[in-house]
Amino acid sequence: MMEFEAAIGQLETGFLVFSITPDQIVVKRVRYIEMRSHHPRQKVVEPLLTRRITTYEEKGRIYTFLHKMGTYLKDAEERYACKSQGVSTTSWCFILWIIKEVYYSSGEDAYPPWWEEACTAIKEVAGFLFPC
Repeated sequence: MMEFEAAIGQLETGFLVFSITPDQIVVKRVRYIEMRSHHPRQKVVEPLLTRRITTYEEKGRIYTFLHKMGTYLKDAEERYACKSQGVSTTSWCFILWIIKEVYYSSGEDAYPPWWEEACTAIKEVAGFLFPC
């Protein structure tokens, strides 16, 4: 079983989170709301899209996408992007689960060389605007 997860956003405004498997695509907005000062933030999840993958053609596209993401994430030298010290940073994280192996990349306000290609692939597969 393979699953790809991507999240991008800011703590103040929330994160757009994608989960893509060969069986379905799930998109949700996750926000962390401070109910009272000096208390832990509450996680609020707003489902935006759940789409089942039913045709062999779509499943083939998803498998191709998952393998492409695996190629990006397995390159250890490009795994981590530089982090900025800015006040309003955009954080992002890509995670690929392949049976018992996990590959990931993350950063803030800086992106690896394959960022644009990965975002284009997510947009093509998810059919949903990924904020790159």
